[in-house]
Amino acid sequence: MKPSIPLPENGSSPFQGPGLSRRAFVELGAGGLVLSWFLKSPAAAMASTSALVTPKGTAKNCIFIWLPGAPSQIDTWDLKEGAWTPSDFAPTSYGSGLRFPQGLLPKTAEHLGDVAIVRSCLSWALVHGLAQTWTQISRNPTGATGSIAPHMGAVSAIELAPHRVTSDVLPTFVALNTGTNISGSGYLPSIYSPFSVQPTTTGLPSLAHPDGTARFGLRYSDLQALDATLRNGAALGKDGEDLTGFYNQAKTLMDAPDVNAFFSYTADESLRYGNTAFGNSCLVAKKVLAGKRGARFIQVTLTGWDNHANIYNKSGAGLYTQALQLDAALAGLLADLKSTAGEAAGKTLL
Repeated sequence: MKPSIPLPENGSSPFQGPGLSRRAFVELGAGGLVLSWFLKSPAAAMASTSALVTPKGTAKNCIFIWLPGAPSQIDTWDLKEGAWTPSDFAPTSYGSGLRFPQGLLPKTAEHLGDVAIVRSCLSWALVHGLAQTWTQISRNPTGATGSIAPHMGAVSAIELAPHRVTSDVLPTFVALNTGTNISGSGYLPSIYSPFSVQPTTTGLPSLAHPDGTARFGLRYSDLQALDATLRNGAALGKDGEDLTGFYNQAKTLMDAPDVNAFFSYTADESLRYGNTAFGNSCLVAKKVLAGKRGARFIQVTLTGWDNHANIYNKSGAGLYTQALQLDAALAGLLADLKSTAGEAAGKTLL
């Protein structure tokens, strides 16, 4: 579908260059009016339109593996062969003419029958920062609402909120191995922000209070009693509501210490996924989904793909080093998802 407002070209924005016609100006202005309503009451805005939405997909969960910096697609998912192609890439034909670098991603190659490769995408942003934000918010970051647009995981979280049950103690949107370059809830309430975790063998570090459950319960009750008028959100507006939401989410997790098993793992489990921070994160993503305690959208990040030179070096931050991490973790994840029971009879998590 052709966008009604021309997208930025050559680093420009919709406010510069040929992109701002009279019609575009009116559309941008209308967008600002709609935005002001979302900022005032995002919950009301979502509620007023939710009855008109008829979802077409059947997926229950999403694992979004994010590779910022971007792998060279002509060396991976859309292989272009030539004199430059290293011989140990071992290009191999799969299915009906698919050429894939079996030598670079050998374990992933074993699962190509379970993978759909989409080659029709087009990047409108020529700067890493813009492209990486665009990938997460699914819209133009330089547009009218781009700077405060929510991550698609946050959108998933607010859409799925009405369907959560008592046992859903985990936040819907979980982010693993992310660092700091991740979009948040934007103009949505902060309870839909990503629950960011760096996986370790011992799991979540703060589920247990050092003075014990009973003592912590008393302190938490005192806290609620002392400033209850502030914690209902009315006195402080959105900021107060956000703080209350965070406190409640944290307390819910502390009251369900069994979820720690989803975020911890053994040395043998880690080894199957490559024994890397990224591999451990893919392992935890699978365990969190299999636990079925409310998490539905999980982002797993592997940075370091910004290869401008020496991409074929066998050491350092080249394609081989990154592909080694991706291959072990992605193959392990696909295999485990395919062998783990899903929510519907006869279905797996894959």
